[in-house]
Amino acid sequence: MKYTPIVCLLMLTLAGCEEAKTYDTYVILDRQHTRAFPTLLKLMERQIGLDSWTGSATDDHGRTVNIVEANGWMVSVWAQNQPIDSDEDARCSAMKGLEVDPQQYVITVGNRFSFLSADASVKRVNSQLRQELIKRGYTLLDRPLACSLLLTANPSRREK
Repeated sequence: MKYTPIVCLLMLTLAGCEEAKTYDTYVILDRQHTRAFPTLLKLMERQIGLDSWTGSATDDHGRTVNIVEANGWMVSVWAQNQPIDSDEDARCSAMKGLEVDPQQYVITVGNRFSFLSADASVKRVNSQLRQELIKRGYTLLDRPLACSLLLTANPSRREK
């Protein structure tokens, strides 16, 4: 009996060592939905029982990153504009360096606490968010586009 707390602590530590499953979803927006999307996502997260917050930051060049963060008992959701490296793909921007794509968001759903397994809850929240986004007509991808602004110029480039 005197080893029970040590064994429990060891089991908890080992459980925290395994890689937690996260789900990334890339959402492609039309130009007219870029401003409203963070607020809409925040409302969707609250509808499924998560506490949600939004924030944004604008650099000296006017590029704004929007962030939506949500937490539940065992689940964490982080969403932001997709970063773009315009040095790698010059078609995305006339500016040099790291930028954010106002028409593409990455939503990551994962465990809130790495040492506790919540795979069923994480999978459920991810599924609910994806279903709601599809129902509202958003294009969802499992990998990012190099630059979603290319879709505006050439809709045939759409990846599924």
